[in-house]
Amino acid sequence: MNVSSISAEYARRHAALLWWAACAVFLGVQIRIFAAELGLFERSIFTVRTLKISADALLILLPYWLLPGRFRGLSLVPLWGMALLFFTNALSVRFTGDCLPLNLLSQAKNIDTQLTDSIFRLLRPSDIIYWLPPTAASALWCVRPLRRAVSDSQAGKILRSSICAATLIIVFLAQVSYSNAFYRLIYFYNGRQLSLIESTDKRLIHRDADFRCQRSLSLRHSGIVAYMLTELYEHIFTGGDIKLSDVERKSLDSFVLHTREVSTPTDKNIIFIVAESLNADAVGTRINDRQVTPVLDSLIAADGTISCLHVVPQVHDGISSDGQLLYNTGLLPLRSGAAAQRAIYGKRLPSLACQLSSSHSSMAIFAERGLAWREKDAYKAYGYNRVLTSDSIAKHVDIDNIGADAALMEYALLQTDSLRQPFFIQLLTASTHYPFNTINATTAQNTMDITEVQGIEADYLNCVHYLDSAIGNLVEGLKQRGLVENTILIVASDHHMNMDSGLNPLRPIVFVAAGCGTGMRIDHPVAQADVFPTLCSIAGLRGSWRGLGYSMTDNACGAIDYYQNVHGTPEEGRGRHMRRAWTVSDSLLRSDYFR
Repeated sequence: MNVSSISAEYARRHAALLWWAACAVFLGVQIRIFAAELGLFERSIFTVRTLKISADALLILLPYWLLPGRFRGLSLVPLWGMALLFFTNALSVRFTGDCLPLNLLSQAKNIDTQLTDSIFRLLRPSDIIYWLPPTAASALWCVRPLRRAVSDSQAGKILRSSICAATLIIVFLAQVSYSNAFYRLIYFYNGRQLSLIESTDKRLIHRDADFRCQRSLSLRHSGIVAYMLTELYEHIFTGGDIKLSDVERKSLDSFVLHTREVSTPTDKNIIFIVAESLNADAVGTRINDRQVTPVLDSLIAADGTISCLHVVPQVHDGISSDGQLLYNTGLLPLRSGAAAQRAIYGKRLPSLACQLSSSHSSMAIFAERGLAWREKDAYKAYGYNRVLTSDSIAKHVDIDNIGADAALMEYALLQTDSLRQPFFIQLLTASTHYPFNTINATTAQNTMDITEVQGIEADYLNCVHYLDSAIGNLVEGLKQRGLVENTILIVASDHHMNMDSGLNPLRPIVFVAAGCGTGMRIDHPVAQADVFPTLCSIAGLRGSWRGLGYSMTDNACGAIDYYQNVHGTPEEGRGRHMRRAWTVSDSLLRSDYFR
């Protein structure tokens, strides 16, 4: 018998084992590629890295040895599931810098064209590698001999038992490795000594809040399987609404600032533009001796304007909807998921529109359809009298001809002709949303001839210039209607945007309030949560709810170092307040506090 026939006979007799081994290798490749995407193992030595990858791959394929022979094909399900998990989270990491929370998956029906455009631009040719392993494994499974079950002979039973035992041992050693790595991390940053048991408990059982909040960090120190199990557990058992005890309610009351001052709402109109992805460093930029944002520059330089180009973004999973939550309620985002998904519904939120309802007619207008994370529904929950979208705009303005943001401003001007004054209008722009390809030939007159920068940054600056031109059209329209002197115009970014498409690294965002009667240029960083109380001060709202931040006009914010802490870390007292504010806000949103 020649070598080839011996090999064929061996492959026939051990086909099931060979197929399982091939799947383990394929899955290990998937895990390694995903780990590289997240930078999870860049500091791990080769043996530790191999141990962690092997543990996850073997554990995911463990059912192959536990299922009856005719059901072993179900082992393909986790392979395809992992491919989908890795692929979607790779896209999420490129855009937000973190993995995708499970509770956002239920909002797939609310995906809009902006989001799909972003997804297509985030794709890379190398992403096909995520789908090759399950495809190869499925193709091999179609080869008839590979479906052969491991025999029930004594040798077959020993093989199954040995592989199961080896898998559990490798998983145990990998988890010890994860605990050691987590212990070293805690010691490096906090100088705190942890035992192996304490480290394991902290990362898997009673997980630290900040550790839990940053899912990529949680995955780094737990492994794929343990991470998914803990995320699934929290999604099912700990991610829902909570019932506050009397003690917990009193604790929240003691933190939330209450005042007895009587509100005297301004008699001016208020137009609040929530600008999509507007980075502060784009404002004031000059290209070829031409201003990128001449309108915003002039508003900032005008008398009676409060401005800050050092606002620290504090959005989380909900991204744009989190920015909208911050500006409308003064609450910080949920630790996991988007509040606009369900947490704000059925509650009497002390929103800006509600506090102004006795004096101002309110309206919100989206430059797009307002579907993502149920944003349109969220604005109804915020108490706006009317919520309009691009569907309404398209009936009166040619969006295709002038672009979404210019159409938004023109439509808003049409609404002011019939609105009872004073009014409060919030406008939500769209053109600066990644992938920055909303400028077409028909709007080219409002773009710039950019040669000093190339690629995506040039596209972004063109979109910013177009947005600025649209704001200029709004200002000019208000002047023609005689409204500009009696209107406070506010521009604030919903969040920042890195030119590589993601939200990391952190970049400061914009706050400008023109025509408010007070001139103030704030040159130190402030938290995004400080915008709401600042708006309350500008609008004359001195009532009980002022949000969880500090008004910029009170000069109480102090400087914060946004390069060291994504949540903003001002002087020590303010730092403690902000860290506590995240926990408080999560409890306020998920509980019956606002009944």
